[in-house]
Amino acid sequence: MTENTTTEGGDPACHLHLLCPVCGAVARERRESCCARYAGPVRHRWLGVLRPDGEGRLTGGIAIGPAVRPAAANGDTDCGVRIGAGLGTGLGLGPVDLDDAAARIRRALEGLEVLKDFALELAPADWRRHSGTADGTPLRERLFLHGFDVIGPDAMDVAFDCGERGTLIVRVDGSGRGRDVRLEL
Repeated sequence: MTENTTTEGGDPACHLHLLCPVCGAVARERRESCCARYAGPVRHRWLGVLRPDGEGRLTGGIAIGPAVRPAAANGDTDCGVRIGAGLGTGLGLGPVDLDDAAARIRRALEGLEVLKDFALELAPADWRRHSGTADGTPLRERLFLHGFDVIGPDAMDVAFDCGERGTLIVRVDGSGRGRDVRLEL
């Protein structure tokens, strides 16, 4: 350890459980955004309060206005946000900067209609056929924006809840373009 980072001036070895394994700072003295997942909640100016989950991701929610998406059946206007831990996975995924994550979520919100079209175009054909006219409402209008999962600097998943028919997940690249679609039941 290069320096004593405790505020009490004591032996840093006594406080190893408080040290961020990424930058080495005492958790309450976060030096880098990497420490957020080890030190507790962080506040971002647009994303709001994000709290670490048990897997090292930051989770929270952003309010979505009715011009973008109607409120949920229970009146909730929040949309879930998860930001990856940024650990190397061999998939080209690296640390996620909160400002970059916020910018990519905003970009996805601006292109939401294009992402819906992409989701329906690449959704499994049998799923589309069985989901098409459940209550007379077009399938496109029933795609309910559920959340964003920022996986890494070049990958984000946008989830559309389809009720009993599952969730369509659109993988979006770093530029905001849809890359693939998968169905989770």
